[in-house]
Amino acid sequence: MDDRSQEYSISNEIGETFLEKVQNNSKDLGFQKAPNGNFGNTEDDESQDSGYVANQFVGIISTVSEPRSVEEALKGNFSEQWLEALNRELESLTGKCTWELVDRPQDRIPVRCKWVFKIKYNVNGQIDRFKCRLVAKGFTQKPGLDYDEVFSPVVRHNTIRTVLAVAAARKLKIRLFDVVTAFLNGELHEEIFMEQPPGFVHEGGKVLKLRKAIYGLKQASRAWNQVLVQALKEINFSESTADPCLFSKGPNDPYIMIYVDDLVFIGEDEVTSNEVLLHLQGKFEVRDLGQVVKQKFAGFTLDYDQRNGIIRLNQSLYVQTILERFGMESANPRKLPMEKDTKWYTATAEPCKMPYMELVGALMYLCTCTRPDISFAVGVLARSMANANESHWNAAKGVLRYLKGTINYVLKGLMYRGVFVTCH
Repeated sequence: MDDRSQEYSISNEIGETFLEKVQNNSKDLGFQKAPNGNFGNTEDDESQDSGYVANQFVGIISTVSEPRSVEEALKGNFSEQWLEALNRELESLTGKCTWELVDRPQDRIPVRCKWVFKIKYNVNGQIDRFKCRLVAKGFTQKPGLDYDEVFSPVVRHNTIRTVLAVAAARKLKIRLFDVVTAFLNGELHEEIFMEQPPGFVHEGGKVLKLRKAIYGLKQASRAWNQVLVQALKEINFSESTADPCLFSKGPNDPYIMIYVDDLVFIGEDEVTSNEVLLHLQGKFEVRDLGQVVKQKFAGFTLDYDQRNGIIRLNQSLYVQTILERFGMESANPRKLPMEKDTKWYTATAEPCKMPYMELVGALMYLCTCTRPDISFAVGVLARSMANANESHWNAAKGVLRYLKGTINYVLKGLMYRGVFVTCH
């Protein structure tokens, strides 16, 4: 292995050059800025901007948009933060020996890739950190050549609610773990070649031969899940037949739930949770997020009062997001999701040209997670997906008005005696 440090550089249009030393535990990759300052293809091949892209809710902080390319990231107000995030991601990729730089094979078309930029927020809706991810464009993979099986499970929302309710009922400890760059721990069984990252291009027609299941590959999630499941089985945790992402070690506890790269440990014994953490840290880079008091998991905000056996789940940040997404953040709230005298236009009315299915889909996700109070209204709206008109759109906006006035509603679990769960 070559332990030399490799210098990466990116330049913005103002002419300032940012240099960052990135530890190279693999080979001398020799990445540098693309010729003529070209940062590669900045078009998003998967989708076009529909005008309804969500801006994140950041509490008292003003809304911050997320860039769609390296060039855009380095021209904005947060260029230094995005540059730091870019180099941090590259350091992680090279440190895990994710690829090697090779000549482009004549008989293969390399998989394309792009940078994805994401602003992470804390439970109060304020900016927590800037995050960059180099992802493969999985839609450019060839079936049978670049991938085979791709299915990977994720914990069900009803499992999350049930297990957390049991934790509250029995006053169990809830502890969160986060696996850093989890997918890079997955092993590839196929030979995959990928283009070099936009903005970091080595001359000479080189491509990257992947050693690890980088984000965006169709089989990446499956490869990571298989590695993680095996690691848990090594310490005698077994899968539930009801949910493959729920693990237990005994008839009552402890339990572990897996949500992609986040793990929730639930049990009475802190010693066991420490043993699990040490075992996982021996295989992966794992952050201990500590005992849950108020933290985010799987799209929920968890608010746990262990002493009194009370747990609250809410998605107020998500509600604020969809309000802004559909231009309803300043709408007047109302008391009911749907009025009993709602009037529907006839079938001959002009079809709805607004993103009705998109809005109903967002509401369906919300009502199946933490807001059962809108279930009836959403069910009525879902019946008209194929033939919606303006009356249906107005009714859907009425649900948003109701959510505006009830944005702080939570799903609450209380302690009751004699509650036990056995995993089968």
